[in-house]
Amino acid sequence: MKIINLGFLTAILSFIPVFLLSNNDTDYSNEKRVLFDSVSIFPLLFNNNLNDINYITGELGLDKFKSNENVLFGVDIRFSIDNIILSYMVANGNSSQERLIKLNDNDFTTHRKLNYSMSIWGVGVGRKIIPSERFILTPSLMGGKGMQILDVATCDNYINIDWSGISDYFSLSTYDNITFKKNYVFLQPKFELAFKITNKISINTECGYLWGFPIDDWKIENMIYSYELGNTPDTDFRGITFSIGPRLLF
Repeated sequence: MKIINLGFLTAILSFIPVFLLSNNDTDYSNEKRVLFDSVSIFPLLFNNNLNDINYITGELGLDKFKSNENVLFGVDIRFSIDNIILSYMVANGNSSQERLIKLNDNDFTTHRKLNYSMSIWGVGVGRKIIPSERFILTPSLMGGKGMQILDVATCDNYINIDWSGISDYFSLSTYDNITFKKNYVFLQPKFELAFKITNKISINTECGYLWGFPIDDWKIENMIYSYELGNTPDTDFRGITFSIGPRLLF
């Protein structure tokens, strides 16, 4: 853990010389933007450890999720003051699965569905470096909040009900719907390379490392109750991030 922390600190400190020493005097008038700078929509690959999530799926009789399925879709809005970039980003992704689970030797089955979702939103500051008219480099640091959620629904296998039998359904059915939730704050140093196709459109590639810090234990809740689970693991929310997508320039 000390080695990882040292690497994370080094990654953040490596951005300081860029902000302090970088001085781009090249005059590209199209890059000198005030206020609203650009907006992009992008897929974000987040290589997060899913061992604790997959423990729950195994306990429920469902398949494991794979790390390469952690694809979020987000929006990034940027403002600029000369070459300083201020940004706001929000991204969300989810995966779901469902199955009929046999509970005992009497062929009694239940219909079980699980949805795993992950979301992040934050603000960042960066510095635009313009080595040429077509390329833009942007090292930046973002901080914000993240969340992991597991929604689990289970009920008797396809009970036949009608409008007049709603009360019977709720008195006889084993239906339940609960949510597992855990919150984090995060820091994310990252580096972006943009290639300008035109003065209004660029293709941006970004790589970084998202480091999440838990701010609570796993909670379980539904519309009636909410409480923290005991003996919960310190579930990871960290990993390499990668995204590529178009950006609309203003």
